[in-house]
Amino acid sequence: MNRWVVLVSAVVLATSGCATPEVAPVETSGTPSESTVSPPPPAAITWSGPQELDDDSTVPLAATAVTGPGGRVAYREMPDTAEQGPITWLYTSPDGESWEMVLESAHLEIAGLMAGGPGYVLVGTRYLPPGASDLHLAPWAAWSADGETWQEADIVLPTLDTVGRAVSSLDLTPGGVGVAAPMSADGPTIAGAWISDLVATRDGFVALGHSQDPDHRTILWTSVDGSTWIPEASDPFGDDVTVRRLAAGTDVFVAYGHRDAGGDQPGALLTWYSSDAVHWAPAVGDPSFEDAFGAGPLVAGVVAVGDGLVMLGTEWVGPPMAWVSTDGRTWGAPSRLPSLSETSAEIRAVAASPDWVVAVGREVTVGDDAAASQHPGIWASSDGVEWSQVPPEMLRGSRTEAGISVHAVAWVDDGWLALGTVWDYPDEVPTSVAWTGR
Repeated sequence: MNRWVVLVSAVVLATSGCATPEVAPVETSGTPSESTVSPPPPAAITWSGPQELDDDSTVPLAATAVTGPGGRVAYREMPDTAEQGPITWLYTSPDGESWEMVLESAHLEIAGLMAGGPGYVLVGTRYLPPGASDLHLAPWAAWSADGETWQEADIVLPTLDTVGRAVSSLDLTPGGVGVAAPMSADGPTIAGAWISDLVATRDGFVALGHSQDPDHRTILWTSVDGSTWIPEASDPFGDDVTVRRLAAGTDVFVAYGHRDAGGDQPGALLTWYSSDAVHWAPAVGDPSFEDAFGAGPLVAGVVAVGDGLVMLGTEWVGPPMAWVSTDGRTWGAPSRLPSLSETSAEIRAVAASPDWVVAVGREVTVGDDAAASQHPGIWASSDGVEWSQVPPEMLRGSRTEAGISVHAVAWVDDGWLALGTVWDYPDEVPTSVAWTGR
């Protein structure tokens, strides 16, 4: 049966446990039936690294790159200590090897980059500088035919009681620096908002966002071609919930989030399904979506596997888990991923190839001296149910005493790329690293 799998925590690398192909018996009387052989299991992934990356390395760009009519477009971000949003760079490349920067912004956070529509579509959030406006966050979108020259899109922004249009002011010339500026509207004061995700649909694109007010109301914007974005008139998810991300399967879209429980800790895990990413209905969850304290697991991502879905995540205390769904409407009991510790593992990202689902993250173990050690985590599965883990010592290389975590993974050019960070004790100087898998 094809299944959907939901990944809750770190990605597991499947390297064993696949059954020997079964050969159907051939009839010896009557009309012979055609002999069928089940497909062989995919070859195990072999990982190498970590490779140390300097600040100017273009290796991480492959993790965010999309391919369109103008070649590849990718971005990277660096946190801004002024708390005005990350510093963001946008690049283009004809071959994935040589990259040229086409946009730099000190106040722009990217939530989604896709090839499609006019060529490429980009959505994110602008952080407004102090004193420029009473607002702090504003949704932002742009489109490009070639990946080099970008035009800022029109985004209709919901207000507390009406609708207004944002006035943009980012410099989108190649190499131009984006400068956030005050917003104006055709009506009452605009409520601030931000964008957190982007999916492509049969009719164009849908962006997920939230209002900048105490209710953090969910907002869905739709666009036919990425040049104009219109908000949906109502919130399809209901009150007292937070929708985190959207994911696309073969014939269904999935959203996931949690019930608002008050305070800093989110409530039970919630999922929804849709045929168009605009009209949503609640899915049937598993009892593991809510623990004895009312909190749910932290989901790292949902990916399509065959005709189904897999969702990966991590409990507040416990090993990483994976849920499978055949249609996005109902989720079964989770599979527990192998881990070094039964108490502390975290999945941070997940990706899929034609043969594998790979999740990445970290594990924390506590020694006899009560000192905590952080280990890199990579898991893999060919079906979302049976998982194997890459031994963390194989991912360390010569960094035997360092704390290491993996935070990103992507299927790139018929191979895998994982990105992480190393902290060398006792100095704890962070270093960016990469692993490759074939």
